[in-house]
Amino acid sequence: MEHVHRVAQAISKAFDPSGLNVFQNNGISAGQTVPHYHVHIVPTYPGDAAGRIFKSEEFERRPREELLEIAARISAHLEPLK
Repeated sequence: MEHVHRVAQAISKAFDPSGLNVFQNNGISAGQTVPHYHVHIVPTYPGDAAGRIFKSEEFERRPREELLEIAARISAHLEPLK
């Protein structure tokens, strides 16, 4: 959870959302599609449904270049590990 907190802070600094949803799906009936532990940190903005947990098929795939730009923005705000 220390890493979740660290990445959540970096996302907040990089994208200035009005809030964040942090969740983990465990099991197929809970929506888990990747069979290992991972945590979702989703920035939210005015007009987003409160507490909304998305499904991957609801979103269009982004070009790799765009994903790398997003990763770079987050990385630029990551605090060093203690």
